[in-house]
Amino acid sequence: MKKALTIFCLLFALSQTSNAQKENDPIFYLIKEKNRIDKLDGKLDGRLKLADSSRTALANKIYFTTVDSIWRLMLKVDVNEGQRDSIAYYLYYTLTRVRNLNVNALDKDNREITNILHILDGIYKNDLFSALKTNILISIKQVSLYSFRPETEPFLLYAATNYPEEVVENYHQYWDRPYRNKIVERVGKVAPNEMKKYVLEGNPINKIFKESKDPAVQQILKITENLGKRTQAYVLMDPIVRGEMTLASADFTTQKPVTFLKKMIQIRMQKDPIGEFSLEKELEIQSLKFVRNLNELHNEPDSKRFASIDNFTPEQLYTLIVYSEEEVFTSSFNGLLKRFLTKMGKTNGLTFLKSVGMNRYRTFIKQCASFGKLNEFMATMTVDDQKALLKMFVCGLDDANTSIDQAVEVADTYTGISDETLLTFIRKNIREEYKRSQQTKSREGMAIYGLLTSLFNSGREFNEDWYENISEKYGIPDITMLKNATLFQQNKESVWHMYFYDDEDGGASFKSFMNTFADKNWAVKEEDSLHVVIRSVNGQPVVIYANKPKAEYEGQAYLERILDSAGIQPDVLIHRGHSYYASKTIEKIKPSAKLFVLGSCGGYHNLSGVIQRAPEAHIISSKQIGVQGVNNPMLKRIADAVREGRDVEWAQIWSDLDKQLKGSESYIRFVDYIPPHKNVGAVFIRSYMKLTGAIQ
Repeated sequence: MKKALTIFCLLFALSQTSNAQKENDPIFYLIKEKNRIDKLDGKLDGRLKLADSSRTALANKIYFTTVDSIWRLMLKVDVNEGQRDSIAYYLYYTLTRVRNLNVNALDKDNREITNILHILDGIYKNDLFSALKTNILISIKQVSLYSFRPETEPFLLYAATNYPEEVVENYHQYWDRPYRNKIVERVGKVAPNEMKKYVLEGNPINKIFKESKDPAVQQILKITENLGKRTQAYVLMDPIVRGEMTLASADFTTQKPVTFLKKMIQIRMQKDPIGEFSLEKELEIQSLKFVRNLNELHNEPDSKRFASIDNFTPEQLYTLIVYSEEEVFTSSFNGLLKRFLTKMGKTNGLTFLKSVGMNRYRTFIKQCASFGKLNEFMATMTVDDQKALLKMFVCGLDDANTSIDQAVEVADTYTGISDETLLTFIRKNIREEYKRSQQTKSREGMAIYGLLTSLFNSGREFNEDWYENISEKYGIPDITMLKNATLFQQNKESVWHMYFYDDEDGGASFKSFMNTFADKNWAVKEEDSLHVVIRSVNGQPVVIYANKPKAEYEGQAYLERILDSAGIQPDVLIHRGHSYYASKTIEKIKPSAKLFVLGSCGGYHNLSGVIQRAPEAHIISSKQIGVQGVNNPMLKRIADAVREGRDVEWAQIWSDLDKQLKGSESYIRFVDYIPPHKNVGAVFIRSYMKLTGAIQ
């Protein structure tokens, strides 16, 4: 069989069909589909030629280079014939979906087909768990490819911690495996509030719930039966299971915001509480409610602004800080931290963090460093405790149960540490962790600590020499400048697509944006009730499409249809809305995008989502939510530079904006914007993805 497969592989690589090939052999269908895709450009010549060079290169990489690599690797991996055939058929059905070579299809196929290669490579190198972690969400969707492997059960248990809904949604791919009940029970135990929707007669998940002896899973059924699915009592699963709360008292507690928050904090202080995923999500929701109130009162005196949290304990204040990262204003953070330190009194900072179970302590340290307040918190500790905390901060980032976003938080922290003694200590520990990774042959560890070593050895400021070295070593595109020519490679004009959302300030933001372009160099036209188009009338052709906020759904979809039908891929994508809408805009990014303006917190999940979809895109983000007072002048300066034929030099753009906004109310928000050439987190994520093969 192996000899035959080798022959088939050669045939497959050459894209030649064979009359002798049996039609029940997967290679027959793979060759057939590959040839069909090859002819989509009108020629059967082993390559594809599309409208632009970037799409041509991507299509050929996906459907020829990567597909051929997959089949060659399939001959080497230690799987039986049936398992190999299953993988081949999966790849075949993936190829059958290719009916045209639009950019949406290319992006999706690139991520899915490349992940198949990662899975096979992981099996071949006996390091499947690490390979699956490279892109967890896609690995979950492709679980049928490796469900027979011993690594599948521990991976799904690991994935269930952060992606319980996705693990259950793909239940059909492992329903016949001996570990299925264990996985479903784990999901129910970590995410009871999300799993309540499966409590339906006839649902296979519900059947497993009913058969389960796990107390937490049994309580999902009891809460649903006694309180219904609208109650938030599911979030308080831990004290319910432990017999500390009745269902009625849990339901009553959730209806009182401060009491509910206090109870959740008490649960969160424990190690691995039951219902952890649901608890984390609800803590974010409740914390943001309080912090948004503080943000809205930013013009009020502190006595009025912070009155709602005057009686909060240090634990409650700490929770508001670490769970509101994506939206907390600088002034809100400073006010919260000041009150937190005051309420903490003489308590040692490390002692406090241990008392809350070290919950999100890396996030807290990063925030303190980012807002220039780390020294104030470190001053609450002895020197030995400072070193102990920082050692924990940088060590174990490649642990199997630690996600890469923890390493990104360490990377994001380095520019905010000014104490040379602490920096020296951090560098020493990072070097030791790198050596440990080498000794244990941890590829993930060497990637993480290799990048951190180069970063922390570059100095306290974002060092251009460091970036150039990283760029050269890992093939990262230059982000100090966006060359004008790159914005006209795909289309005859530079095309911008702006997404507005119908939130509380969407209308005002949209109106202000329209007024920004009301000068002789631009023509603003309201096309209909759904969208507007802004075109340059002098200089190079630049066109900006934007949906109207009130037409959020219809307008966005309408513009996407217009652009897709014309074969237009936007060069610039702009998110204008709160952070909770960011994921919706990120899903729209095309691989060829050159600039993405996030306009809200650039957290790990947002940044990695952008980079995975558009590896070469420059990213502008903010430590907090964006504001029109910064967004509009920033976008206008960038647009005018493109229109005038100039390269977009980020250092110059930021210098000009600094002068323009200084003294204005918006300036305090401007300093929290992060330009592409200063975005440490984005550079770290992009480099890490390059090293691990998540992006090419």
